[in-house]
Formats: sequence, C-alpha cells, structure tokens
Amino acid sequence: MSPNDWAEKIREDMPGPQETIQKPGGDGEQENQPTIAVLFSECDKCGMSDVLSYHHEQCGSPIVHLENGWRCGGCGARISPHDTCANCGASLDIDNLEVPIDVSHSADPNEIEAAIHEKTNQQRSNHGIGTLQYSPHLSTIALQHSRDMAHQQYFDHTSPNGATTKDRYRQFGHDIRKCGENIALTYPTPMTPVDEVAGSVVDDWMESPGHRENILREQFDREGIGVYLTQDGAIYTTQNFY
Repeated sequence: MSPNDWAEKIREDMPGPQETIQKPGGDGEQENQPTIAVLFSECDKCGMSDVLSYHHEQCGSPIVHLENGWRCGGCGARISPHDTCANCGASLDIDNLEVPIDVSHSADPNEIEAAIHEKTNQQRSNHGIGTLQYSPHLSTIALQHSRDMAHQQYFDHTSPNGATTKDRYRQFGHDIRKCGENIALTYPTPMTPVDEVAGSVVDDWMESPGHRENILREQFDREGIGVYLTQDGAIYTTQNFY
C-alpha cells in the first residue's frame, strides 16, 4: 500500500467530529458530544412551551446556565427568565434543557496541514535555511500519531504501548537514519481562521527549544503533517521530519 493509500485509509477510518470515540480502558464507555444548558418552560395550564437559547435582542450569543444562574455566553449579561406564561399568565417552572452542540473546528484538516507546512517553510526561509518538501509518507505517520493521541487521550511522543517516533517510522516502512517530531494540542474557537490556527501552532513551536531545533535543522529536507480534529474542539497536530 502506498503512503497516499495509507493516509486515505486512516482518514476514512476516523470518526467525524459529530461521532463518539472510545475512551481508554476498553470498557465500552464513550465520550459524549458536548452539551449546553438552555432555558425550557412548559405551561401546565395551557400547554404552551418555550425554549430560549440565544440573547436575541442584544448580542445573539447562546444563553448558558452557570452555578449562579443564567447568563449570556457572549456578553456575560445576567438573564432573568419569565416565570409566567405569556399565553395564559399561569406560573411557570423553568428547567435546564441539555442540547448537544458541535464545538469542533469548521476547517478541513488538510487546509490546516497545508498552512502549517507553509508557515514552517517561512520560518526556515527567514533564517536562511532551505525549505522542506512535503512528504505524503511522513504525513501518514504524523496523522496516525495525532489520531492515536486523540483516541487514547494522551499527549506525548511516546504512545501508551511504548512506541516511539522511530517505531512509528518503522511501522510505515520509513528510513529512520534521521527523524524528528513536533506535536501540538490546541483549542481554538470553531471559527478561528485557518491561518491563525496554523500560526499559533508554529509560533508555539518556535518558542520551544526542542521544537524550534527541529524546524530549523538544516539536515532535514522534507516533512509531513497530520492534523486530527475532535468534537470537543481539540486539534491534535503532529509534524514529522526527515
């Protein structure tokens, strides 16, 4: 199987952000989709029901229930729900209605990978170092590690079973005479532009001595990037070099 075929198969096997993924331990427990508490009321007298989920007259942000009451999730304004039915005037009981929400990033992972590759090469050019070619083979290795970190809920160069960066290179039939790996775990807002997502990742790497060394190492001439998005808004990124 070619590197491109491997990468395509890995992406096909990935659960989408809306789906659940297995938690570690193998006991069948699954990660639930995030929910938000919204105002729900139903009149016992006339049967009229109402759901209030957005701060319509002000900023349009979702209304959320915190420990000290209802507030706008955008501007922070305190929300006082009506305690009488608008239809018949009877008293109302207000309940918290848990509604599923999708906080995963809206971008295509491929777009984030391409932007990180571009910004990595910008850093190398700024320091007078030759740019890196993009390697589908290395991208496959990187993508598998990002996916594994998300599924097993860890963040490390060494997997829970003890597999190292070199082990992953060997697994996918790649030469290990020179190899390097950067990883990142970020939580941007769902609508953060791809350029900002990628820029934040690369900027953080450049501020970390080990990651910076990998990006600016002259011996490296190619790289691959694997980005995996989760339904809780996390973005796992792995960058592999050769």
